[in-house]
Amino acid sequence: MKKVLNILVLMALIGAGSVGAVGAVANFTLSPTTGSTPVGGTFKVTVGVDSDSVPIISADVVIDFNATKLEAVSVEPISNPGFVYDSNNFVPLIHNDTGKIEITLPPSDPSALAGVAAKGDLFTITFKGKTTGTAAVNFNCLADSVKESNIISSEAVDIVSCAANQSGSYEITAGSGETTTTTSSTPTPTPSSELPRTGGAENTVILSVLGLAVLTLGKYIIGLK
Repeated sequence: MKKVLNILVLMALIGAGSVGAVGAVANFTLSPTTGSTPVGGTFKVTVGVDSDSVPIISADVVIDFNATKLEAVSVEPISNPGFVYDSNNFVPLIHNDTGKIEITLPPSDPSALAGVAAKGDLFTITFKGKTTGTAAVNFNCLADSVKESNIISSEAVDIVSCAANQSGSYEITAGSGETTTTTSSTPTPTPSSELPRTGGAENTVILSVLGLAVLTLGKYIIGLK
């Protein structure tokens, strides 16, 4: 009887472990999830992963962003990532025309099929504000699909929970880098009753003195005759 009880306890523990693995909420994170920058300014968003203690062997990250308001300037790896991937094959694909970033993070040691639990930052994206407004940044994720964001366990199963992935919202404000278009008009001259001026007061005094001198000289010459 005691032996049967021990077997039942062992089976319960194994079952609990299996349920924990199946119910794991693995997800991708963004930090920060909110912020603001002026048009022409840049800001950084760090992408992270949490496998919820489940060993993983690789990850695929596909991010969608508002291409009318943001430009992805660069994607840089983290020096001590939460999942140690092969940095030599860190090749992000940036599509600023459609607003998409794609990157695959293979394991640093492909022979280590046991995998490791992952939790922490993966890489940093630098965005640049293009036009004013609110810009969304989200993980492209579909359940039961391996063509977008995935967290692959050591059993070669995609364990990411799309609903648990974080999303970001960033405000692009008016700034010095924004070009503002203004409409100008030529002012209409206002009529004035004042006589036009041909020079300053100093010039008028000088001309008056010269005129008086010429008139005096003329009278003197006539007197001599």
